[in-house]
Amino acid sequence: MLMLSSVCFAEDIPREDISIVGITIGDSDEKVKEALGQPDYFTVKNGKRGEPVYIAVLRYGKSLVIEEEPFNRSVWRIRTIGKYGTSGKIYPGDNIDKVRTLYGEAEDNIYKSGKLTLRFFTDRSGKIKTIIIY
Repeated sequence: MLMLSSVCFAEDIPREDISIVGITIGDSDEKVKEALGQPDYFTVKNGKRGEPVYIAVLRYGKSLVIEEEPFNRSVWRIRTIGKYGTSGKIYPGDNIDKVRTLYGEAEDNIYKSGKLTLRFFTDRSGKIKTIIIY
């Protein structure tokens, strides 16, 4: 079970730490494919309220999802639940204490650098289950 509550941001963290396999928000489709190759699965879905009208979904295995705005082919959101970690060397399965040691405390485990957001979802024991960048 993932735990959520109200939002409060920690101080800015290094921008270079807000990426997964070197990919971050705004990166081109070409950069994604240079880093990861062709996706295992690709589709286009309708966006929900507050999202782009259409979203291109690229899946790499079962553990990495990259969502792009299909018209300008740039990364819009990244989600990992498996072997892929952040540039700051944080992976699903790590304890949230590792994040807090690096960046300090943040309510809801939300960390920012400018307009980039790095969010960690944990189980009750503090084990990181999902990492999202948006």
